Amino acid sequence: MRYFFLLLLLALQPVCSIAQKEGKDLIDSLQQTLAGGKEDTNKVKILNRIASMYWSYDPNEGINYGRQALTLAEKLEWKYGMGAAWVAIGVNSRYRSDYKRTFECYTEAIKIFESIDHKEGLAKVYGNMCIVLIDQGDYSMALDYGFKALKTGEALNNPRLIASCLSNIGIIYDDQAQYDEALRYHFKALEVSKQLKYGTGIAICLSNIGLIYQKQEQFDKALEYNLQADSICLSLGDKNARSPILSYIGLAYVGLKNYAKALEYFSIGLESDKITENKAGIAEKLASMGKAYLAYARDNGSAKPRIKPIAASKEQSLKKSIEYLSDAAAIHQAIGNIKELSDDYLNLSGAWAQLGNDREALETYKLYTINKDSVFSIKSNIKIANLEAKRELDLKDKQIALYELAMDKKRNERSFFIAGIILLAVIGIISINWQRTKQKKLEVEKGKAEAELEAATAKLIIFSRDALEKDEAVEHPKKAEPVYADPEVLAQLEHAILLTDEQWDDFRRLFEKVHTGFFSRLREQMPELTPGEVRFLALTKLKLSAKEMASILGISPGTIRSYRMRIRRKFGFNDEKNIEEIVDSI
Repeated sequence: MRYFFLLLLLALQPVCSIAQKEGKDLIDSLQQTLAGGKEDTNKVKILNRIASMYWSYDPNEGINYGRQALTLAEKLEWKYGMGAAWVAIGVNSRYRSDYKRTFECYTEAIKIFESIDHKEGLAKVYGNMCIVLIDQGDYSMALDYGFKALKTGEALNNPRLIASCLSNIGIIYDDQAQYDEALRYHFKALEVSKQLKYGTGIAICLSNIGLIYQKQEQFDKALEYNLQADSICLSLGDKNARSPILSYIGLAYVGLKNYAKALEYFSIGLESDKITENKAGIAEKLASMGKAYLAYARDNGSAKPRIKPIAASKEQSLKKSIEYLSDAAAIHQAIGNIKELSDDYLNLSGAWAQLGNDREALETYKLYTINKDSVFSIKSNIKIANLEAKRELDLKDKQIALYELAMDKKRNERSFFIAGIILLAVIGIISINWQRTKQKKLEVEKGKAEAELEAATAKLIIFSRDALEKDEAVEHPKKAEPVYADPEVLAQLEHAILLTDEQWDDFRRLFEKVHTGFFSRLREQMPELTPGEVRFLALTKLKLSAKEMASILGISPGTIRSYRMRIRRKFGFNDEKNIEEIVDSI
């Protein structure tokens, strides 16, 4: 549980009638302004702001508003609005634990902000990319993005952005138990926030410092810093910022084994979140209360000094724990937060076990395992996407560096013209020779590229043919004489996967050389495609028959037909012919 500086792109300046509103009231007011409004950039701003605020109430609805903003911004050809919409969709996707989608959204935003050279937008997306990488435990790449955002913030001389980046970098070190380094960055962020007199930022920094002391089991210091943060939020009337801080104060009291005081703060936070309809906050408080009752049951059953009671018996405490944890799990499941849902099931399993109900303990532990595996699978997928995106960004940085060198060269060339007509003539001759050399080089490179394309096409054909031959190898032993057939070999061939992940990666690289950008365009036009559907459409692009596709993919022709029908239903295609036409146009 950490308190991030989430960097949102809000271009909207609210009108006076709604400027003092906050939370769900502000969302309702903004929604009213949409009625009858013009289809212009101002509407995109309002949609983006609503989407950016919805993550703690209903991430699915937030994604819906983000898509509306993106559609209108694309219609208006307003790139900044498009980038901000991708960020809003990404923020909401993160709170649904859909980290792969989050990363894809942020990557799209980076491309857009790079195209319009919007450095502040880039810095904020880098900062948000850092946060989702922290969620995934990819700390090395998280630091890369964190420092990239910090460097851009310093270049823009944006103190608030700098404070945000320092705090998020501190969280990276905190997660790796490098507490001294984490505190150094959090105190730097605190100093910058104090210089800005940025109250909410000061509260966040104090709270993050308190959380580090909490991990070090210095509960008195953790409580001290979080109480300071709470006092600032109260003075500002900032309910949203105060919500998680109330949980942190409760956790400090749990560490001090003052469970009654912990429940008091959890309850205050719960009531506040109910008023603002903050679903994520409500689930967090319920889970914290459930864990507090579970910890109390464990301590109350030990030989430790007497603790102020919060339940009549250990059994009653465990039942309370199960009640609160079950309610938290229901909300986390509804909003799609798989990571927190997994923690809820783990704690529920522990509570049921202490209560002596082994059956329920086993069932909830199974649910924990399923959700944990889902989170692990998402982590594996996103790490691949991370590496690809980092390679693209590194390549972009190199291109920028080369461009700057080229610009410097041009500026130097201009200065030589002043030297006189003779030098100008010399430069003209050099320039002509350079152009000729460049033209020859381009011709050589063009020939090389054409040769590579032909080679890639040939490899792709060979690859497909090899896959088909492998399938024939599966069928052939069945026709051989029984005397010479090895049952074990037959079983291996019959159950072999003819297109492994490694083979798919090789195929995809060859395919991209022949049909450059196909998969990127496919994701843009059909974002809901499953991996199997993507492979089916790639083979469709190669004009393969259903039988050939089935052989290559190691599935039945019936499954190929299912792919066709499912894609037609999903995207509203009327017949099979439409699929081939659409694929050909991509």
